[in-house]
Amino acid sequence: AGFPLDYTEQAAADDMAANETKMREGKLISVAIVDIQTGAVVGGCDLGLPVPGNYDRGELGYLLSAAGRQRGLATRASALMARWAFERLGTQRVEALVHPEHEASCRVLEKLGFAREGVLRRYRTGPQGPEDRIIFSLLAADPYPPAR
Repeated sequence: AGFPLDYTEQAAADDMAANETKMREGKLISVAIVDIQTGAVVGGCDLGLPVPGNYDRGELGYLLSAAGRQRGLATRASALMARWAFERLGTQRVEALVHPEHEASCRVLEKLGFAREGVLRRYRTGPQGPEDRIIFSLLAADPYPPAR
């Protein structure tokens, strides 16, 4: 499956540029994850909106460069995004879809209290064709970690 991905600062910048249209259309909220010591972009975190402009349900996504991994940045960014969605947007359900081989992402979501709901078989198309995804969810009514 190719995990972990080699996510460079340039790749992050390219992703942010590609997301601008989706953000203007109300389909996505996206932020950069920046190393406060160096100022380098080390990843991104976003909340996809399946129904543009409707905040009832969002899909959490995050990706980090090698320099950003194993530092708690995905956990912190995801906690902040989920809390912001619940408290500021009135989101009722935040979902996350994870490739079954990406164990680190599963651990991030489990730390945050997301429930593992099951496997969506052949759900997304990857480089080798249809791929499974594990679906996790966190509800506004669930306890969720404080944004530290």
